[in-house]
This record gives sequence, structure tokens and C-alpha cells, in this order.
Amino acid sequence: MKIKLFVTRYFIVIILLALILLHAIFIKINQWHLPKSLAHKTILIQGVISSIPEKKYYGDHFQFETQKINHKIIHTTLLINWYHWPPKLSAGQQWKLHVRLQVPKNFHHSNGFDYAKYLLSQGIAATGYVVFRHDKNKLIGKNSAYFLDHFRENVEKQIFDAIKNPTIAAFISALSVGLRDGLTESDWQVFQKTGTNHLVAIAGLHIGFVFTVIYFFSLFSIKFFPKLLLMIPASHAAKIISVIGALSYAALSGFAIPAQRASIMLICFIAGALCYRKIAITKRLLFSALIILLINPLNIESMSFWLSFSSIALLAWVMSARLRASNHIISWGKMQGALTIGLLPLMLYFFQQASLIAFVTNVVAIPWIGFFILPLSLIATILFSLHFYKLSHHLFFLCGKCLFPLWQFLQDASRTTFAVWHHPIFNPLILVIAMIASIFLLAPRGFPARFLGCFGLLPLFFVIHHF
Repeated sequence: MKIKLFVTRYFIVIILLALILLHAIFIKINQWHLPKSLAHKTILIQGVISSIPEKKYYGDHFQFETQKINHKIIHTTLLINWYHWPPKLSAGQQWKLHVRLQVPKNFHHSNGFDYAKYLLSQGIAATGYVVFRHDKNKLIGKNSAYFLDHFRENVEKQIFDAIKNPTIAAFISALSVGLRDGLTESDWQVFQKTGTNHLVAIAGLHIGFVFTVIYFFSLFSIKFFPKLLLMIPASHAAKIISVIGALSYAALSGFAIPAQRASIMLICFIAGALCYRKIAITKRLLFSALIILLINPLNIESMSFWLSFSSIALLAWVMSARLRASNHIISWGKMQGALTIGLLPLMLYFFQQASLIAFVTNVVAIPWIGFFILPLSLIATILFSLHFYKLSHHLFFLCGKCLFPLWQFLQDASRTTFAVWHHPIFNPLILVIAMIASIFLLAPRGFPARFLGCFGLLPLFFVIHHF
């Protein structure tokens, strides 16, 4: 009887888990693997450039969707470098290229960043480079389906024309259209030391801000359309408009994987409200995760997958069963503090380091980006799409002026001697204990044995290797 009740209650979850398993098996069976006979040998590939080429000092770097390999029909995705004076490349161009390929190499140490797994999660089967000068390769056409990527490239050019500081321009470009190739290694070090990497990736934070702004604007504006209110409640209409706006912003990032995850989670959360169903946040998170894994089962190996869901789960935990704070600033500080404590074990496990100043920098940077920089950059992007180029140019220039003080603050903060705590943890058991301990520590007042969380975090302060 209990088994029957369990199956009935979680029928959809069981079906989704079965579909995820079948999809993972299907991907494993059908994924193309580079044969040893083709590795490190010059081969001819035909296909289309499927990403906006990143301009590097050594050449161009792009994803390439193949249609043929050595005249055989093979559909897969490759990561290609074109060294030494490549021609002008753009997304959607169809090429015949002579390349040399290799299986992605694994550069990770212990449980650090796993490059091979990262490429696998992106659907990339092999990496390589163009071996001949461009006069030996042939541009055979252009695919018009990549019009959005062309628009993003044009917006990036407009940003760099308006803002002369390359770092500020690259930051604005990352926020506006998700293009981050202008950021240098030293820029990324500033983000890592201050714990603000997430600010330059269009994901849940940015999409949430866009949804919120559009929601309140729509809720106010829709009152002027009384006939519409007779057909649908104002809050429902505002939510639908806001979801469309948030998805449009996600499209500007090229629907990168973080933006895909955030969009799916947003739809799952809003769907319950539109259906007049009160669904627990744990169930919404579960369904979001299952749908994301159904689309791409390899997401489960992504560090950003675990960090994003852990962040939302922690926020839900610290905001539930509490009295609402009378001061919004105190409430905001508590949320940032909870994320700093709750994500500390994951940061040490995934990256072997954690920013000790992340609480301070994020308390300042997130509102600054969310309430000033992001709205201005999006308005400028919309104006650019409507061919108001001069007005768009001035707004992007204003964005740069507003962002400059924040960037100086982040640079100064990153130079402090105690900015980063380098302390790797390698044992998964220590990670699990620390995560459970942080949940206890962040529990509401009156939660039994909450003090045990302090003891559970103690193993983080000792270097414990694999058993």
C-alpha cells in the first residue's frame, strides 16, 4: 500500500527520472568520438561556425558544427582555433577547413576544474586547429539562422566604440549580450578574489532582476487597459509579460547554459502561480532540476549547476519560517551572509579557494549592477535594435561612467592581503558534512541542536585528503 501511494504521488518524478536515464544512454550511444586514426592528422571538415568567434592574441577561437568529416556525413561539435592572421570570421559562416583534431585533454588537479568534463557538458567532441593558411580553406556560404549572433556582435562593437576603457567595455558587453572575450586574465583574478564572478555571467541573478523590473512596470501599466483586466488578472498578465521579457534577455546571451538553467527555473516557478496551485519550493526546485537534466543529462557534472541550485535552496531555507525583517537592508545582508557561509564548502571543494571579502563586495556590487548598470545597458541595447544609434551610444557611455567607480572598488578590494583563503578540501565526505552543518547553522531560531553546525564546519579548517 505504501509503495502504491509513493508511486502515485511521485509518478511524474519517476517518469522524468526514467526519461533522463534514457536520454543519457542515447547521448552516450550516439555521441561521435574522434577515432585514433584521425587524431593529430590533417582532415577536411565541412560545416558552420556555431558561436561568435572569440578574438585572442594568438588568433580566433570558435565552435564549429560539422556536416561532413573527410566527406562522410558526421554531425558533431568541435572547438577550433584559427591561428596566425585568420580571415574575418562570424557566426553562421559555412566553411570547408583543413584541421588537426585531438581528444580534449584533462588539465584538472585533484578535484579542481575538469576541462574535459566541461567540454563534454558543452557537447564538444574534440578540439583542434586550422593547419593551412586561409587561402587553402574555402568559405562556401552563410546561414541566416544566426541573425541573433550577428546582432550581439554589432552591440558589442557599439559598446567598445562608446567606452574607451577596454575592461569596462568588456564588463558592459558581458552584462548586455553575454560576450566576455574582452576580459583579460587579470580581470578574472579580480572577480575571483572578490567573489563576483557571477556578475559577468547572464544567469539567475540578472534574469531575476530583469523579471522583477518588468513585472512591476507591467503591473503598473496594465491598469490602463481595463478590457484586458476583464480577461486575465493583472498579476497573471504581468507575470506572463515578465517571463517573455526575461527569456528575451536570456536570448541575448545566446542561451548559454547558465541562462538556460535560469530560464527553466523561472518558468517552473511561475507556472505554479499561473495555474493557481500552491507548490512547495522544494518541489519546484526538484522539477526544475529534472527538466534541466532531461534536456542535457551532462549538466549534472557541471559545477555551476550545483552552485546555482545550492544558492536558491539556501535562500529558500533562510527565508522560510522567519518573521519578515522590518529593515530591507538587514534582510539583504542576511541573505548575502547565508550565501557566504552556505556556499563556502562548495567553493573550497570545486575551486580550492574562497573569497573572504565576498560578503562585502557582493553587498555593494549586486545592487549597483541590478539597479543602475543592468537597466541602462538593456535600454541602450533596445535603442540600438530600434536604430537609435546615437542615443544608444550615449547610454552605453553613461553605463561605463557608472560602472567605473564599482570596478575601482573591486580592484582595491582584490589587493587586500586577506582577500582569498586558499584551502582545498578533497574528501567528498567532508563536503557533505560541511553542507549539512551549514544547513543547521542557518536554521531558524528555535531549531533543535542548531549549535552543532559549528562543530560540523570544523573539518573545513583541516587539510584532509582522500581516504
